[in-house]
Amino acid sequence: MPKTKKPPLTERERGRIDGLFEAGSSKRAIARSLGRSPDTICRALAPKPPPKARKAAKPPKRSGAPPALTDREVRRLVRTASRGEHSAAQLKAELGLGVHVRTIQRVFLWVDWLVFTKMVNTLPLKPVDMAARFTWATEKLLLKDAVLLGFHYLL
Repeated sequence: MPKTKKPPLTERERGRIDGLFEAGSSKRAIARSLGRSPDTICRALAPKPPPKARKAAKPPKRSGAPPALTDREVRRLVRTASRGEHSAAQLKAELGLGVHVRTIQRVFLWVDWLVFTKMVNTLPLKPVDMAARFTWATEKLLLKDAVLLGFHYLL
């Protein structure tokens, strides 16, 4: 490793290198006369690559496994989900997608305007059933209060 890093070549030094090389001096002789390393002289004499023509910026290649759903399938899935109240499993069956239900749910996480609501899995209670539950709960509360006071009722 070199002891110190030398400053970059000046235009004057580059001109001297080109002139000495065209005059027939070897790269080592040029390096000795200028006090530079032979590698520096080789880099200075190397042909400059032409500037690359600017192309449209391409996104870098994705690493990892390819996505399970194409962009088209994702758009179709989101469009169908926004129309009605379907679960992820129902959407998978309806659209015939060959991915897991969890993958569909993960797609919906990235869509900020879709709101997730938990579907109610129980049927709504009828007024008769609500009254029966209320009387049952009040009986249990009365029994609990009676036990706390030291009375035991046998039914």
